[in-house]
Amino acid sequence: MFSLYFAGVQQDFKMAILSPILCALFRLAFILIYRDKKTPSGEWRKWLTCFRYGFWWGMDFNAYVFLYSMVLVSIPGAFFASYYAIGDTVRQAGLLIYAVVLYTAFIGRLIFYYHFHDIYNHLLLLGRHADKKNFADIFFNQNHGIWILLSYIPYIGLCYLASSWLLALRGCCPWKSKPLSRQGVCGEEHPHGRGCR
Repeated sequence: MFSLYFAGVQQDFKMAILSPILCALFRLAFILIYRDKKTPSGEWRKWLTCFRYGFWWGMDFNAYVFLYSMVLVSIPGAFFASYYAIGDTVRQAGLLIYAVVLYTAFIGRLIFYYHFHDIYNHLLLLGRHADKKNFADIFFNQNHGIWILLSYIPYIGLCYLASSWLLALRGCCPWKSKPLSRQGVCGEEHPHGRGCR
């Protein structure tokens, strides 16, 4: 049971890596789009502070990716081998949903800054009283909304490939100093007589 949990938690950690990377890439994209100076030359300290602060602020939300995987996948998977077998699929589905939420927030922030030259603030709440047809017109005409919507397809595809690659990385067996793969290299050495990830 512990061996399945240990292998599952390793997969959870791998999934938890991707969200901060996405946030950092979005932060960099925002800087490159809206900042006059596009390079950190002469301002390395400012850039490092920006990304460090962004990383820790983002962990308020990104940490839930690990918590989701551990509570909803690794712990039940330690008791039910059949659920453990589909654990990576459940992890990946949860991560992709979260990645879409991150992307939507990023695109929304780009649009909000384009119109108001400010980050999300109380003006966002005023949008519920605005004309929704006017919103749609601005989104599709001024902000090239159709291209934004189409951009979800390659984004989700890249997130899927990145998460698949992370999940396929070798973990380690606590009961034997022999690496394990996604197919279960440990084989008969596994305490439960089955391969692990």
